Amino acid sequence: MKRIILFINVFIILLMPNVVMAKKLTCNNGEYSISLEVEKDTINIYESQTIKYDSDKSYKVDYTIEDASVISVSNEGVIRGLKEGNTTVYILVSFYNGETIEATCKANLSIAVVSNDSSLKSLTVDEYELKPEFNSAKLEYEITIPYSIEKINIDAVPNNDNAKVTGIGRKYITDGENKFDVSVIASDGTETVYKLVVNREEPSDDSTLKFLSVDGFVLTPKFDPKTYKYSFHIDKDVESIVIRAEGNNSNSIVQGTGTFYVPSGESSRVVKVIAENKTETKYEIVINKNLGSSSLGSLKVNNAELTEPFSADKYVYYTTVGSEINKLDIDAKSLDNDQIEIMGNELLKTGENDIILRVTGKDKSTTTYKIVVTKLAKEEEEKIEKNNKLLKILFIVFIVTIILMGCAIGLFLKRNIKRKRKKNVKLK
Repeated sequence: MKRIILFINVFIILLMPNVVMAKKLTCNNGEYSISLEVEKDTINIYESQTIKYDSDKSYKVDYTIEDASVISVSNEGVIRGLKEGNTTVYILVSFYNGETIEATCKANLSIAVVSNDSSLKSLTVDEYELKPEFNSAKLEYEITIPYSIEKINIDAVPNNDNAKVTGIGRKYITDGENKFDVSVIASDGTETVYKLVVNREEPSDDSTLKFLSVDGFVLTPKFDPKTYKYSFHIDKDVESIVIRAEGNNSNSIVQGTGTFYVPSGESSRVVKVIAENKTETKYEIVINKNLGSSSLGSLKVNNAELTEPFSADKYVYYTTVGSEINKLDIDAKSLDNDQIEIMGNELLKTGENDIILRVTGKDKSTTTYKIVVTKLAKEEEEKIEKNNKLLKILFIVFIVTIILMGCAIGLFLKRNIKRKRKKNVKLK
C-alpha cells in the first residue's frame, strides 16, 4: 500500500476570555478531521480542565509544554494549574492506519494560570495597635490616634505577590472618625475590601506645666502646677537667667522659656502654656535684682515666729499664724536708715499670703524681702489644738507609766535585798 504523506494546515487556536469555542482541524484530503475543544483559556491554581477531541479516525495526541512549571497535561488531556503564569501547550495529533501515520495536525493552546487569593498577609498603621488584632480573615479594624497627629501611613502586604493592593499610603486625618478602605484584587479579579476606622482623640485642655525652673536659682514657693506666681532674688552681678519649663501634655505649646536679660530692681517674666484646644495658662516669675547698698539690718515678727532666723542676704521667710491674726506685727530696720515699705500686711486671708518688704537706699537701689504667711482656718486651728492636747495627755500618761514602772522595779529590788539578808542571818 502506497504511503501517502499528507501535510496539514497549522491552526493556532485563538482563545477568547473565559470560553474557547471548539476548533476543527481538517486535513487537506478531507478524509482526516478532528475537533478540539477546551472550556476556557484561564484557570485558577490547582483547578483543572480537559481538552476534548472528536474524530471518527484512529489518532494519538502528544503534548509539549513551553513552561512545565505553570501547568501539567496528562495523556488524557487534563490540564492542571501549578502556579501563576502563562504558557503554551503544543499539541500534535497523529492519525494512524494500523501502525502507519497517515496524517498529522498541529495546534498551539495558550493557557493563563491565575489565583483567587485576595487576602492580606499584614495591615499596619504606623506604630498604632489595630483593634482587633490583625487576622487575614477579619475585614474590619479600628485605631485611636492623638489629636496632634494629622497624617498616618497605611501599609498592607498581600498573601499573593501578584495581587494588587489599593488604598494604602499617606492619609490626612480630620477630627473625629475617619474611614479608609484597603482593597485587594487577585489576579483572577476576585476582590476583598478591608475596612479601617481611624478615631482622632478630642484636643486636650491641659495647659499646666510639668516643671518650671530657673538655672542656678530656687523658686519661691516650691513649684506646683496649680501655683501661678513665683519669685526669687539674684545678685547684682547676674546679668541674665535661663528659664526652663515643660508642659504636662507633650503636645501643648510652651512660650516664654530661654535666656533673658535681667534689669535692675524688680522685673518679671511670664511663661505661657497653650493647650491643644487653645486654652491658656500663665505662670509669672518675679525677679528681684539687688543693687547698691539697700538692705535690712534686722527683721522680727512680734506676734508670730519665723521658721528661720533673719539674715540680710536671705530674702524669703515663712510663718504660720492662727485664725484670729489679721496682721503681722513686723519690726524691721534697715542698715542705713533706708526707706522700708511693707505691702500685703492688711487683712490676711485664710491660706497663703505674701507680705513684701521693699527697702530703698539713698542711691535709689532697692532690695525686696518676702514673708510667706499661712493663716489657719478656724477648723484647722481647732484640729491642731485637739491634737496638741492629745499629745500632751499621751506624754503625761507615758511619764506616769515610766514613774510607776520605776517604783515597781524599786520595790521588787528592795524585797529581794531583804530576803537575801534574812537568809544570810539564818545561815550564820
